[in-house]
Amino acid sequence: MLFISHSSKDLQIVSTLVNLIQSSLTIPMEEIRCTSLDGYRLAGGVPIHESLRQEVHEADAFIGLISYHSLQSTYVAFELGARWGANKNLIPLLAPGFKIHDLKAPLTELNTLSCENAAHLQQLVRELADKLQVKLNASDRYQQKIDETLALPRISKMIIPEYLLKELEIDFSTRKDRIPGSQREILDYIENETRRRESIPQRDFEIKFGHKVKSVYWRLESLCYLGFISKEVTDHRDEKPTYNYRLTKEYKASIGL
Repeated sequence: MLFISHSSKDLQIVSTLVNLIQSSLTIPMEEIRCTSLDGYRLAGGVPIHESLRQEVHEADAFIGLISYHSLQSTYVAFELGARWGANKNLIPLLAPGFKIHDLKAPLTELNTLSCENAAHLQQLVRELADKLQVKLNASDRYQQKIDETLALPRISKMIIPEYLLKELEIDFSTRKDRIPGSQREILDYIENETRRRESIPQRDFEIKFGHKVKSVYWRLESLCYLGFISKEVTDHRDEKPTYNYRLTKEYKASIGL
């Protein structure tokens, strides 16, 4: 099965992408999971989180469509984090208009392909054919779909989703009560550490919480989005940045630190 992780707000992009895949590969519809697209959704009545977790882990191929929408989607963060945590192949595909310098770790450790590059799209379908063990059709069968993908409008503006804007309007105390227990534990740790040091290296979180939860990074990213913490690049060796995290001034003020 091919799993395509995406934001529902990128429906035009993902619909065009699926058309390209169907034109280039001999793959039945039921072997593609794209939860926002008719014909490729989850079956009616199945438990959503359990089904997604299972399919993310078991998929033979996995595309993460990276856009400014998807980077702010909790579902996409869950899917990418689960796939990364399973240590399985993940192909980051940059949406039209997305700038590679806006890509965040750990995805920066992976080679990316782009919807704006014809050679990348050719490479994508070849690699999918190999991973899914299906026939790749002659290029003249799907060249039009590549052209349609290249013609998609570029979205270059960072967009803050409505659900996040509403969440940010809530006071910090209520906001903290609403986050999952694992993130709350990380936030409590940062609060305690702030009393003795200004910021905390990424490695310290991996050491303290890595044995308890998978994808510590994604939990830290969520806390950043919610305004509790901020991050700064502290090292950029081999083009793999590492970060230090600290409480935001606004949150520190709200708890009297």
